[in-house]
Amino acid sequence: MAGKRNLKIAFITLLITLCIVGASWWVYLSFTFVSFEPLALNDKKELVVAKVPDDFYKNLLVVLDGYHIEHKPDVGGQLKLPLKVANDKQLIRELTEKAQDIMWLYNHTKERGPSFPCKGEGYEGFVLKRGRPDFIGGDSAIDVDLTCGEVALAEQILHTRVDAAGGLKAWHIRYEFPDYYRQYIGYRNAKGEVVVYISLLLRRGNTISQLRRHLVLVEDGGSAYWQVEVNLNTKAIGQLSVNGSA
Repeated sequence: MAGKRNLKIAFITLLITLCIVGASWWVYLSFTFVSFEPLALNDKKELVVAKVPDDFYKNLLVVLDGYHIEHKPDVGGQLKLPLKVANDKQLIRELTEKAQDIMWLYNHTKERGPSFPCKGEGYEGFVLKRGRPDFIGGDSAIDVDLTCGEVALAEQILHTRVDAAGGLKAWHIRYEFPDYYRQYIGYRNAKGEVVVYISLLLRRGNTISQLRRHLVLVEDGGSAYWQVEVNLNTKAIGQLSVNGSA
């Protein structure tokens, strides 16, 4: 009888020990905070540390709040997450993507401003609803409130015309269409035709918070910045202008 009793005590002691160890490990994972490390898939579908824009951590705050994930400030404006979250690499990749997804951010923030986002296959950007400068369309142009459907049509025309002319390399542009954010402004010309002005800005070095507020004008930068006008009625593109180099 004593042997059975001792075995029972030993078993209960083991269970208690395992519970304590498990609880301690859970507390460690939940209350130990580590720096957030943005992740993305490379061409080989391997997870690698991602290069992110300047406003990434500001956008990440919106994402973490949307996912109800606890966070703490880190040095340099970065953020810390619980270790149990940081260890979930697929979740970290998802959070990294959401912090750079203009549609997701727009739908999860109260701020609207003078623009709204449009996104499709190979493009995403903001339609600016006001603030068209005179150099776009001229004094006689009439502002047009574009729709995302008209943006999609403009992108289709642009891709078709550029491909027919030999691709972006024909204009000495060394990036591809998906590498750019867009800003769109619509107007009606003297013939009553709807024209979409598209400013393409390389994702690296440009921030979502900046693009959604006003038209970004850059004097230099080479093929990291270029502009084009697309006529939705004639299905033609105007002069494609690539920035110069300083």
